[in-house]
Amino acid sequence: MKFLTTFLKDLKLSFRTFYIYIEIALAVIFILVMLFVLPENFTTEHDIYTLIELEEPAYSSVRTLFDEGAEADRLIYLDSREAIENALLEDREAAGIHVFRSAEGRITYDFVLQGYESPKLVELLKQTFIGDLTTYMPDYEDQVSITTLGGAREKLSDRLTVLPVFLVLNSAFTGLFIVAAYIFMDKDEGTIKALTVTPAKISDYLLAKLGMMLVMGMLTSLLVTLAIARGSAHYGPLMIFMAAANLFGTAIGLLLTSFYDDLMKAMSSIFVVVFVLAFSTISYFMPSFSPLIIRMIPTYPMLVSIRELLYQQPNLTYVYATAGGLLAGAALIFMLALYRFKKTLTV
Repeated sequence: MKFLTTFLKDLKLSFRTFYIYIEIALAVIFILVMLFVLPENFTTEHDIYTLIELEEPAYSSVRTLFDEGAEADRLIYLDSREAIENALLEDREAAGIHVFRSAEGRITYDFVLQGYESPKLVELLKQTFIGDLTTYMPDYEDQVSITTLGGAREKLSDRLTVLPVFLVLNSAFTGLFIVAAYIFMDKDEGTIKALTVTPAKISDYLLAKLGMMLVMGMLTSLLVTLAIARGSAHYGPLMIFMAAANLFGTAIGLLLTSFYDDLMKAMSSIFVVVFVLAFSTISYFMPSFSPLIIRMIPTYPMLVSIRELLYQQPNLTYVYATAGGLLAGAALIFMLALYRFKKTLTV
């Protein structure tokens, strides 16, 4: 009963401070950026200004090869070499290609570039272009064999791929900082020391902070997921998992605050913890670089688990196992924080 009273009081008081509005503002800004600024899928498409000066039927054959082979680029056909050069002056990221028959009668491909490309990059562009066209040549036979070691998963849009990063940021990072701010505010006002002469227990106080951050984190996570993922997410397992992740991040914040008297002194430790937790996003976006030491950072399985819940057929065993580990870690860290607070109050 004392816990419920403390929890409701903290929840009410939280709306009188600006910290909760920071979390809501971050969620709204993220939604607006993802929906109205960034595309659903990031593309690497480039414009290639093309001039083909060949007679028939060579013209039609080369034109067909270009149209079929340029899947990742946009071909823009022009009628003169001068038009290509003028177009490159306007578009500094584009390239050009001029196809003509040499004096010896051979079909020549002349690349028109910006001029800042290194020799290695020029050679790479040439070989990539030639390699792409070769696959569409008659009688082409692919000599490369591919062996699939794992089951293929459906590909998420780039927008959905970024979503787990924000949800982890919201639960682990923002929650960690905000709960620290609330604790230090109470320390400055003498609220925590007052617990030694009141019927309320320090455990009720800390649990109320966990509950308050859980409500705030769940609401913002649900708001963002509904706006970005809509019907793509598995909301039941996702909310269970986000609750575990939020409790874990908040527990870390409680433990950190037990070692300091004010927020400024704790900022260096908070930034170190946030930096370590954020490091796992490198392996999340670059799966080829995922050493064991990074995969052991708690935020890495968080990211993977949330991504799983955006697939049509998620690996719920992995998700629930990760959630269980986070809850166990949260319980252990909370007990350490409780011990530290009790020790501080009795000094």
